Amino acid sequence: MEIQIQDITGYIEYLIKEKGLYVTPHYDIACHQDLIKYNFHLSPYCRYIKTTCEQWDNCIKRQYKVIQKCAEGEFFGVCYAGVGEFVYPVNYKGTIVGFISVSGYLSDNEEKTAEKLKIFSKRNAISIKKLQRYRYEYLNKEIPKKCELDIFIHPLVLMLEVFYEKYNSNKELSEDNTLYRNVLQYITLNHTRKITMQELSEKFFYSVSTLSHMFEKNCKMSLNKYIEALRMEDAKWLLKNSEYSMTEISEILGFCNCAYFSSVFKENFGVTPKKYRNTFKN
Repeated sequence: MEIQIQDITGYIEYLIKEKGLYVTPHYDIACHQDLIKYNFHLSPYCRYIKTTCEQWDNCIKRQYKVIQKCAEGEFFGVCYAGVGEFVYPVNYKGTIVGFISVSGYLSDNEEKTAEKLKIFSKRNAISIKKLQRYRYEYLNKEIPKKCELDIFIHPLVLMLEVFYEKYNSNKELSEDNTLYRNVLQYITLNHTRKITMQELSEKFFYSVSTLSHMFEKNCKMSLNKYIEALRMEDAKWLLKNSEYSMTEISEILGFCNCAYFSSVFKENFGVTPKKYRNTFKN
């Protein structure tokens, strides 16, 4: 079966836009340039709790635990911030190389989750009232039957497994390509905070000039432009799907102030964030 990356991204877009599913590929399967942009949760609630890089880091670290649990098969679980999600492992030659998360639900035991949220709130100095308000405002109260989701997610699992095998066997994976994938994944997961080439140089043990050349050669744009593009896509989604204020959105996306956010948005799309949001209210 011949699977192209466009088949996978097109199907993910269909699940998100037509079926309203918060579908996220994680771990090695999300390292392809066209898949990395789907490698973070879409729920406005998740975006809120990840307004600090520490929360992004927490989420990333916990993916390793999810990978370990994937050895037991598909499951429904509740993350450290109280979000219910279905998890589907993706295998390659008997090894779990990633998983698909379908998230954005309340938990299946709200009483137990309430205690978890109290700990999370205290540990991260986030208002418990605000956490609860956003959870009930943005998370889906109805948890679907897994058998209903299987119909849509199992084909995606198969597509990713077939594509992953092809992608790894044809060895486009030179040292430069592998480095680019790793850098791109790191940038994408941390794009809501300031990232510099110096930081990347220290993390990946390559010179700034080598990384700059490699990134622009593969991505066809500078680091700053790539980060801006990611933030702008996030901004459009949040303006359309959440009730966050302009100030909250600018903070979530790592802009220094709301005025600068509005200026960058208008420069990219020709309208202010407010006008863009209003087009979906009519």
